Amino acid sequence: MKINKYVLTLFLVCFISGFIGFILLGHYPKPQNPSFRIDIPYLRNITETKKRPDRINKIFFGEIKVPLAFLSAMGTASKTMLKLTSLAYHSYVIFYKKDCILIDTPPENQMKFKIPFLGNFNSQNHSLYFKLLKKCNNILLTNYNNISNIMKYFDDSIKNKIFFYNKVNNPQETEYISPFPGIVIINTSRSTENRLMIYIRLKNEREYFITGDTVWNYQNIIEKRGRPNITNFFYKEDRDYIAEQLMELNRISKEYPEINIIIPHDKLVNQFLRDI
Repeated sequence: MKINKYVLTLFLVCFISGFIGFILLGHYPKPQNPSFRIDIPYLRNITETKKRPDRINKIFFGEIKVPLAFLSAMGTASKTMLKLTSLAYHSYVIFYKKDCILIDTPPENQMKFKIPFLGNFNSQNHSLYFKLLKKCNNILLTNYNNISNIMKYFDDSIKNKIFFYNKVNNPQETEYISPFPGIVIINTSRSTENRLMIYIRLKNEREYFITGDTVWNYQNIIEKRGRPNITNFFYKEDRDYIAEQLMELNRISKEYPEINIIIPHDKLVNQFLRDI
């Protein structure tokens, strides 16, 4: 039986495209002996103080719609990998009795939020952030690379407010740093240069865990599956180490369900937080 050359060509194109797609969006590593561990009892112990924060609020800057495959490597949800999912952008404000602390920065590139039907941008909250930047005495960054998002609006004096820039010269020297009452920084800088997670415990005993850029969608934690190969390559990420962090976040979500895991890029996860 002769095979039509056009059918054969179509088959080869589909096969090659599928193979390339699998490589770019493919499965994530599963470490056999993960070493990354977060000691929750220890975090609770070092935040045992009456000077803890009063509350935490979110600042929503905007969102864009992207395929789920961009956020999570192909897994059990591979059939929905082309489903459009929200990639949101948030910062947070931690309020003490007489002070406040900003966590993270607004996005630098606003054009991507203005794509018709796929994005929206909250210019009011963007302006609000910079008002708070003058009011709050300190800034914590989960990703030091984001410092450029605010430095272009101010002179170098703003550096004095950035704890990560000034005081954590070599985060790999220690695993936990408690710069302010009720707040602990967890160093994850091995995954990619200058990344952190932040544990927060309020006066009312509520606990929050900000994942930073380790996670973009809660699906990553549920399936213990990170971003696809193409995203890892673009951001120069240590895939194996991030996989260890996801396994640990999955464990925490099961063993400590009372801790609120906050993913800055997941809009649904942030809905339980009050707006500023």
